[in-house]
Amino acid sequence: MHSRSCYPKVTSLAAIVIALTVMSGCGGPRSDTDEDLAVARLSETEIQTSAFLALNDDKPGTPVDPRHYLVRGKYNIVEYFSPYSAPSMTYQKALQQLCRTHTELAVRTIDINRPEIQEIDWESPVVSNEEISSIPYFRIYDPNGSLRAHGRPALEQVMQWTGYRAY
Repeated sequence: MHSRSCYPKVTSLAAIVIALTVMSGCGGPRSDTDEDLAVARLSETEIQTSAFLALNDDKPGTPVDPRHYLVRGKYNIVEYFSPYSAPSMTYQKALQQLCRTHTELAVRTIDINRPEIQEIDWESPVVSNEEISSIPYFRIYDPNGSLRAHGRPALEQVMQWTGYRAY
């Protein structure tokens, strides 16, 4: 794991695990920033049926609001990654496999790196907007679309689900 600062000690992950319920809906109007991305042109059906979806694949480093692309009724894992981070790429592969075998999960990825930066892009607009201090950085949303964990607690949960440890 690549980090810019230390994390506080995690005391409990119990709050992350909740009963699976059906979402009443998520998404809504997309932001102006999202409109420039190819993912913003996907139909609601395409978004809801995609277990794994790269949100800014066509414009890396562009901020995107992942809440507009969550799958209703599933736990959604959002990975903020850099292609220059080996742990990021390993988690991405593990998450692709995990969402193939666990239908209650959906994965969304956001590339923090602008195309011209050939290392982890700590000055990226995505990093600034999301206040990311380590890569990979995860957010986990419950089936209702509520944020259940982010940062270190989300990383711990993803490590448990994938069986992969970044360090």
